[in-house]
Amino acid sequence: MLQRAYQAMQLAGNADTQVVFGEDQPMLSSSLIGASGTGKSTTIERILRAFPQVIAHPDYGLHQIVWLKVDCPQDGSIKQLCVDIIKEMGRLLDTNFPEKINEHIAAKSLANRVKHYASVYSLGLLVIDEIQNLSIKKSGGKDTMLNFFQELCNVLRVPVFIMGTLKAANILSMDFRHARRNAVAGSFVWDPLDNGSEWESLVQELWKYQWLQESGELTEEMIDFLHQETQGIVGVLTAVFTIAQLRALDKKQEAMTQDLLRRVMDKDFLPIKPALNAMRSRDPRKMMQYQDMLSHDFMEYMRKEQLVLASQIEQKVKRQKPTASSSAEALALSTLETMGFDSQIADEALKRAKEAGAKSRTALVQHALAILSNVADSEEEDDDPDDLRKGAG
Repeated sequence: MLQRAYQAMQLAGNADTQVVFGEDQPMLSSSLIGASGTGKSTTIERILRAFPQVIAHPDYGLHQIVWLKVDCPQDGSIKQLCVDIIKEMGRLLDTNFPEKINEHIAAKSLANRVKHYASVYSLGLLVIDEIQNLSIKKSGGKDTMLNFFQELCNVLRVPVFIMGTLKAANILSMDFRHARRNAVAGSFVWDPLDNGSEWESLVQELWKYQWLQESGELTEEMIDFLHQETQGIVGVLTAVFTIAQLRALDKKQEAMTQDLLRRVMDKDFLPIKPALNAMRSRDPRKMMQYQDMLSHDFMEYMRKEQLVLASQIEQKVKRQKPTASSSAEALALSTLETMGFDSQIADEALKRAKEAGAKSRTALVQHALAILSNVADSEEEDDDPDDLRKGAG
């Protein structure tokens, strides 16, 4: 394989010369297509991280790249895709061969270098994400584009896993031969979730991850509302769930409500409202206008928006300097807890001590101990334990 790849590199400059390799065994290849926000990239990346990416074999003087994942470039050119693959290999292996790449190298030559390096470093799996960026025009035409993917399987003898949004389905289905190849190990399509048991299970699990003091009961009405607002897109669900809590914390609101979620959808998700409305309409003509539904850029924007909101809230908390009285109360509460008192009972006693005029930590602790002592005496006399309010009188 190394010799064949080297020969192809040497002959790349001759337009009349073509090296053809026989396909003596089927290569596994597959594709995962679905709307943005359904969790394709996250799922695959977590699976890939279960395997070491590079393994050193000192006995053979070999570094093996187990898997490699790259995004199809925004300009959609095969040339840039090859450059990105080679640069990622260089980054993993800490080698300098990416420095030899320049804009004057032809796409054909770069493609052969990809094949060569894949053989040298025994590439086990190549994953190409955001394949919908692959433009037919910039790639040199339909045949050139599809043949490139076929050569990756035939010549590299490496499984290729292709991922993309719904637009990628049109690219991969242009030719039956290539469509078949991308389904050798199964082709998968991830649609937004229906409002059924799977969606309900997901929302129930997500509902546990709240920062608000009042999580509230998760009703069927809330589950239906979330599906109606997000149209079953997991990425939108998790984003609105997170941003709604950040907005609530910023406004000192401590409950997750439909009104809060609706305000977040109307304000923070305004750019995708037309797409979501098209999905609600179930009108094929309207939905065709948003074939990609959610762009990668928008999901990245929402992720950054979450980080910005979280940072703003953190800065607000830092600017809120505690008063002397609040610091004294905190120290007094800590003292009482250390002495063995229940935090809730101790806190109630401190509130009454503060109402009586105590300000310093020492004064607060002394008054609170007196109140707690009265409570204990009262309970012993009545032999009927009551709450703190009864004894404090």
